[in-house]
Amino acid sequence: MSYSNEFSTGDAKKKEAIRDIILRPWQEIVGTCIGMEQDDSLINIVLKVFGEYFRLSIEHNSIRQLHAPLSLKAFSRQAVGRTVSILRTDDSKRPFAIRIVPEDAQ
Repeated sequence: MSYSNEFSTGDAKKKEAIRDIILRPWQEIVGTCIGMEQDDSLINIVLKVFGEYFRLSIEHNSIRQLHAPLSLKAFSRQAVGRTVSILRTDDSKRPFAIRIVPEDAQ
């Protein structure tokens, strides 16, 4: 799965724009995970927030999972279609905390 700045939502006539975002320390984004992909050095996470699509690119080793650690592939399978929270912290080694928001907390 490769994300350009647009993607189709299933309707061939409708393309959705993806906005790249950068979080500053102690900023958080919460939204429905549309997809995750990885390349040699980055993990790209696409979230849908209030009808808009956002892509956050994070270095592989900078993520801290806030529940039982999983491989990226396993986490991606669980996260897609669910509400995900990504928090940027001030931790220099692992600045991003990511978790799947429990359904009863929504």
